[in-house]
Amino acid sequence: MGYALATEALRRGASVTLVSGPTHLTPPHGATVVKVRSAADMHAAVIERTSGQDVVVMSAAVADYTPAEPVKQKIKKADGPVTITLNRTTDILGELGKLPSRKQGIP
Repeated sequence: MGYALATEALRRGASVTLVSGPTHLTPPHGATVVKVRSAADMHAAVIERTSGQDVVVMSAAVADYTPAEPVKQKIKKADGPVTITLNRTTDILGELGKLPSRKQGIP
């Protein structure tokens, strides 16, 4: 959905910065693409670039939780239950809502 929205915004003449997690999709020609791997990376990329934007469109939510201790390899099967501790992921849209608007104070 984000790639389709970015494509349409470009078609209508907008300057587009697309912050994208891993995907097989080809970014639309003309967009500035910022590739991220994690929810934390996406949060940082969005917050860092927000002040230079007129509009922010969030087309999909990142995961609500992330593993407290990520592993790089597959967790091998073993007897008994497996416990994975999860931490709440920062709500990017909620954080954007806390930022002061550049239009504040304008009637």
